[in-house]
Amino acid sequence: MQPMITKVQPNPSSGTFELQVANDVSGSATIVISNTMGVVLERKILQLHVGMKLVDFNLKRYPPGLYLVTITTAVGQHTEKLIIQ
Repeated sequence: MQPMITKVQPNPSSGTFELQVANDVSGSATIVISNTMGVVLERKILQLHVGMKLVDFNLKRYPPGLYLVTITTAVGQHTEKLIIQ
């Protein structure tokens, strides 16, 4: 099974949010936050283990708008939309 972002909360957000990642295999993952123009704003590399992983983000320094949260591992990629108000 590929990694899955089960919840981006709160969404919409004021700029701070939590990413819940469910995973059934261990391995490294890259989480990228980008704007709709494809510009990468944030990048985190982390180690996933079987189960749920919580990752906090603070994007208050960026303007309101639509952003993409993408997680990539050796077995796949998943993207969620995030609205910052």
